[in-house]
Amino acid sequence: MNNLKDKEQKLDSILREQGSVLVAYSGGVDSTYLLKMALEVLGKDKVLAVTAKSESYPDDEISQAVKLATSMGSTITVIKTNELYNEKY
Repeated sequence: MNNLKDKEQKLDSILREQGSVLVAYSGGVDSTYLLKMALEVLGKDKVLAVTAKSESYPDDEISQAVKLATSMGSTITVIKTNELYNEKY
């Protein structure tokens, strides 16, 4: 499984096995690719993008992530994480 086509087929298979997915979505290249593939394979009714809103993540990046996910046809939810209040963070 060395070429891109094989890897895409494997991802397609994994997504189909799941039936529905939640994508931890940052708006970066990796999560955008995964979200795009999930939407193509499963359809928008079976995919939910979730972005974390926190003090350590700039609001404008969250806004851009929401706009990009929405433009791809995804439902997106933004959750507040408050990790700065966690002493283990």
